Amino acid sequence: MSASLTHKFVRSLPWAAGEALFNAAYGLGAIFIIGRFITPAELGAATTAISIVLLVEVLSAAGLQEAVVRARSADTLVTDTAFVLAICLSLAGAVLCAGAGLFAAALFEDERLLPLTLAASLALPLNAAGAAPAAVLTRKMRAALLTRRMIGARILGLSVLSLTAALGFGPWSLVLAALGTSAGSLVMVLTAAVRLPRFRFARREANALLHFGALVSAESTLHVISLRAFSLLFGYFHGLAALGNFQLALRLTEEAGALSSGALNRFGLSFFAAKERTVGDTSAAFLAGVQLMTAATAPLFAGIALLAHDFITAIFGARWQDAVPFTEIIAVSWIIVFPRILIGLILRARGEQKVLVAFAASAAAFSLISCLATAAMPALFGAAGFAGRRFFNAPFVTLAVRRYLGIPFKDQIGAAARPLLAVALMSTAVLAFQLLFLDAPLLARLSGSVALGTVVYGAALRALSPETLSLARALVARYKR
Repeated sequence: MSASLTHKFVRSLPWAAGEALFNAAYGLGAIFIIGRFITPAELGAATTAISIVLLVEVLSAAGLQEAVVRARSADTLVTDTAFVLAICLSLAGAVLCAGAGLFAAALFEDERLLPLTLAASLALPLNAAGAAPAAVLTRKMRAALLTRRMIGARILGLSVLSLTAALGFGPWSLVLAALGTSAGSLVMVLTAAVRLPRFRFARREANALLHFGALVSAESTLHVISLRAFSLLFGYFHGLAALGNFQLALRLTEEAGALSSGALNRFGLSFFAAKERTVGDTSAAFLAGVQLMTAATAPLFAGIALLAHDFITAIFGARWQDAVPFTEIIAVSWIIVFPRILIGLILRARGEQKVLVAFAASAAAFSLISCLATAAMPALFGAAGFAGRRFFNAPFVTLAVRRYLGIPFKDQIGAAARPLLAVALMSTAVLAFQLLFLDAPLLARLSGSVALGTVVYGAALRALSPETLSLARALVARYKR
């Protein structure tokens, strides 16, 4: 059973990676259309309305999809109860959106915000109707169906955005595109579902789903609020120009992080929940995952930090040079994030969601307090505080792994030590190359740095950690079976 589960998970990884790549391409296409046809004021109005709906959705979704994936039983009564709860909570969320839209219209003195928010809130029941069927597909790790659903829905949304923006719909283009994406996703997931959900409700199942899902929702809400609140405070204290540089740095690093973690976030909970239901031991999978993820992602984020100056200056121009130190700081902080992703998935699979809420609360508090504490300092210190929340949480994550998985500190460190040593050798070689060719053209130095870093890291990893390469080959072999 464990081998079959691992094989299914490995087979899902390329689909999830392809989905992440498509999301990046979709984002670039949407940005091009918005920049071509929509004015900044129209974008601001649409973004405000959609942001209200997204924030309400984090609350009204109540973590039900994750609760179904993690549930011990996939009985139809469980999924039907989740479906009824999702619909009811989404309707309550739509009412809340109406009140928030009315408040926003008065606050910003813009009458457009109320109808835009009301229209955007229609996405709540559309997304809720597909939540339970999508959770069943995710639980079964039906990667191909889920990826095709997402791609089809995004293509429909991009088509709606292109057409309505070209016709001059202004802010309504973004709202209609969001609704088109939600509607397309719902149609595709219901078409792929083996069984359509029914209006059946069991109070006992509802209590179990809400007990776990509410904690998932709390964690997500803390993440959303901390990022939005930090951005507002950062812009208030340091100015819009500094906020723009910070946002560019955040986008560069977060997109790379999403590409790396997309597959795990999509199917990792399904994998570890299934292991909990069958074999129960996730320690070996955790250590192997940390070793592979460190080997794959640490050089990526170290490379972003090393090449930030040349890349940003060459691609975006000298006016964005102030974003370079922000990018370097945030990229380095990402190196230590991925073990937390794995322990988060395992704790969620075990029902220990309270621990993750505590992590999210401490990270949010640290970032906001650090922003207030550095208000009179240069903006770089504020960005360091934002990135520092990851370093602040690192010891607590290590203790959680020791407590809940029983993995000694020595083994935790050992799983990542050799890949990190290979990254250190790569970084030293790239820095020496950059100093040696300090006056070389940017693109030439950038290309040379990438080529040298790739060769040095590959050779160092092979020499220092052949077992990592063996794990990677074993995964490829499982995929080919």
